[in-house]
Amino acid sequence: MALMLAALLLTCTGCSGNAQQGGAASQADADDTVAEQQDEATAQDEATPAVGRASGDAALDAWADECLDRRGDVTVYAISELKGGQLNALLQEQDYAWNERNQIWLKEDGSAALVVCDEKGEHLTADEIASLSAGSSEGAVSYRIVTSGYNSFKKAFEGLAEKVMTCEDVCYWDDGAVGVVSGPSAGRSLVLVSKSNDVYAISVFSEEAVAKGLLNKESGTDFAQDIDGAFEALSGRAIGAAL
Repeated sequence: MALMLAALLLTCTGCSGNAQQGGAASQADADDTVAEQQDEATAQDEATPAVGRASGDAALDAWADECLDRRGDVTVYAISELKGGQLNALLQEQDYAWNERNQIWLKEDGSAALVVCDEKGEHLTADEIASLSAGSSEGAVSYRIVTSGYNSFKKAFEGLAEKVMTCEDVCYWDDGAVGVVSGPSAGRSLVLVSKSNDVYAISVFSEEAVAKGLLNKESGTDFAQDIDGAFEALSGRAIGAAL
């Protein structure tokens, strides 16, 4: 089961890896790029102010504490509860810059990134992200947080999901994690955590996205058409059941 999960997680995070690498085939090389861009990000010349903000979303002055982890990086809560324009605005306020060439939000110090993928695995533009509803209700896209700010699957899941949301259940292995969380909107999300070269990728699928087959399409598998079934297929047990 652990080997199957590892293969699935690496496949699911290929979207985020490609964003870092601009289409490179290697997941390891893609994850390396997050750290390598620390020196390059300050010279980011492809970002523009107030990019991809939906009308009425740019003037928000405050965010729920749960939207950010202790490093100031966006969390699964922000993805779940914010509309696309709000998410774009928050990212800009937290020193993320939009990379037009790779269609990705990248933190200036290169330590974190966010990418949104459609059903075909293609990256959304900033304007397309701005038009999205809250992530917990979006069925046609999936989200990836890529970060070098954690040193274990448990800490990555806790910091970006469990501590800021209601966690129904989570399972850890040596090479990955899978959990189910929800926020104030009551929308549930399936969260997968994988790692390559000390960079962690947190993949987020809403209940509708799983039902529409995005998890199956991106992983090349056929696990289930709902979050409960997907969690059970990956963990080997039902949500809430004892190991």
